[in-house]
Amino acid sequence: MKTKIIVIFLLLSGTVLAQQLEMTILTDSDVKNSYPGNDGLVGTADDVVSGALTSINGSAPNSTSSYGHNAFNFGGATNENSLPTGFNAITFVNGTIAVDKNVFSNGGGAIVSALNVTSGTEPFPGHGAYTSTITAVNSGSYNPSTQQFSLNVDISFLINGQTSTEPGLVLSGTAIFLESNDFATGSGNSYFDSVLIPKAQVAGASSLVFVDGTGTLPNLGFPIRFVIAATAQNFTQINQGLSGGWFEPATSGQGFLIDVDPVNNFMFIAWFTYNDVTTQKAIGEPNHRWLTASGNYSGTSASLSLFLTSGGKFDNPQSVTTVQDGTLNISFDDCSSGSIQYTIPSANLSGTIPIQRLLPATASLCGNL
Repeated sequence: MKTKIIVIFLLLSGTVLAQQLEMTILTDSDVKNSYPGNDGLVGTADDVVSGALTSINGSAPNSTSSYGHNAFNFGGATNENSLPTGFNAITFVNGTIAVDKNVFSNGGGAIVSALNVTSGTEPFPGHGAYTSTITAVNSGSYNPSTQQFSLNVDISFLINGQTSTEPGLVLSGTAIFLESNDFATGSGNSYFDSVLIPKAQVAGASSLVFVDGTGTLPNLGFPIRFVIAATAQNFTQINQGLSGGWFEPATSGQGFLIDVDPVNNFMFIAWFTYNDVTTQKAIGEPNHRWLTASGNYSGTSASLSLFLTSGGKFDNPQSVTTVQDGTLNISFDDCSSGSIQYTIPSANLSGTIPIQRLLPATASLCGNL
């Protein structure tokens, strides 16, 4: 059964947000039970491969084959070859991180908007489950030339069976983001280029991020090193995970609401926009700004016929008239970005609108389908 898409455009005001991308912490069986060694980086020559607990605090090994970890200094000795210099405990983590692609490209604010560590190995025996979540991003900065960042966040940890809220955790260090078409060029960072990029390529990733920062937990007082390598996967098929709000940051007050029904292979889109005052030509009737489009999709895109509807009345079931007027093509690059191309002959309008998610955390469903 072919899928039909209907698109409706309406008037609404919106909010300008950053260009966010949710990514999954990288795992690979080649680094199972690999402690990062003194350089603090999994997958390098000084890794210590062992299924045993560490000697100082009894941290559990990297049983989940993760390229992400949180290292701690709980006080006392730190002379352990398997752990980052200056730290004496570690948890290897899995989960997701949402990053701001615009900040990585242009500099400015916080590189990270969300973190959800869903599981972590025990930093010491009897600790139990380890999780962490960023509850608020307070501020941040990034310099693309130096690849250096600072980040101030409120974060919640499940530590030793209890939740610890750490407001105002400040992290600083190195962060790098590349799309797959830039993998061949590289970043200039040897670990990113020689270790992480090859793993991302084998995994078929569409993008790769690396964050390596240090700070001190404000309440607990423990120094922490936060290392995450994460990827986003190539997008191959429209699915119900695309449902939600979409917009273009450059046109504040406008956007799209997408709803996908996988049972009936049906997509509904509302485009919240304004009249074109530059040509003094109304799109549709003077008192509304909505259009519809329908058609079949294949893979990640659809070519649709565009229609204008007239004769309606507010909250009234009277009959309306619909006529075809142009085309609309929609395509998705991944679970977080895409574009719409439109042509409206009656108003002599055509163009392309890049779109991205309004709420980046909603991308996780799409990535899992």
